[in-house]
Amino acid sequence: MSTPRAVTYRSAAGTALTADLRHPGGPEPVPVVVLAHGGAWKMGARGDYDGWARVLTAAGFATLSVDYTLATDDTPSWPAAADDVAAAFRLLWTQRDRLGVDPARTGCLGTSAGAHLLATAALTQDTGCQAAVLVNGVYDLRPQHAYSATRPFNAVELLMGGPPSALGARYAAASPVRLAAGSGLAAGIAWTIVYGERDPVVPPLEQSGGFAAALSAAGADVTLVGVPEATHFWNTAVAVDAWPNTAIRDLVVNRLTAALAPVAPGPTEVAP
Repeated sequence: MSTPRAVTYRSAAGTALTADLRHPGGPEPVPVVVLAHGGAWKMGARGDYDGWARVLTAAGFATLSVDYTLATDDTPSWPAAADDVAAAFRLLWTQRDRLGVDPARTGCLGTSAGAHLLATAALTQDTGCQAAVLVNGVYDLRPQHAYSATRPFNAVELLMGGPPSALGARYAAASPVRLAAGSGLAAGIAWTIVYGERDPVVPPLEQSGGFAAALSAAGADVTLVGVPEATHFWNTAVAVDAWPNTAIRDLVVNRLTAALAPVAPGPTEVAP
């Protein structure tokens, strides 16, 4: 499949949510990677991951790049956004024949807010995800809320609809670092946690490092990767054949290949 095919995967609050499906072709079902964009839970779109979708398709994977409910200044998007992402995984099982995918070999790739939503879905619902590559994610909402207090808007508060002082239990339920310990799902996933070492938006050692430690304590296979000099907005904002993406491109393909075993993968495509 040389161009993405739009697939409606959920209707939320009367609005149809759409994902872009790319497929490497061939008659046999192929492993599939769910992609979730970043954007502080209030911006971004499924097309942001088109470059990575092309790379992964060339490597033998189908990809499903999703839109999800975004927060506004007046309306939080929790838990709708996480429910949307979980619905995308369910679509792979219910529509496997139509989509040409093998949902028993499912992975995911997400950045920032998308990384948070994928981690939350994978730790709270039976998504079937076997490998997760997460970049510059937020995994503990309470400290991130405090860290974001000096930014132009507090993305965590927009997502949740209020501060942790009023919504403590909700913040805990939306924090993957808290979910890892109590979830029996963490150990069944191969995790690759990537962060920019100079990220000014999300404190990398507190968020990515803390999440990796929680996953390891839960018995999961975790690879923690720091990208020197990298900041925050690059995994989808920068071309896949440009740094910092070039620092992790082979790692991403290799980690997903090891976990999901695509049949006869072709050479990795470099997106323009």
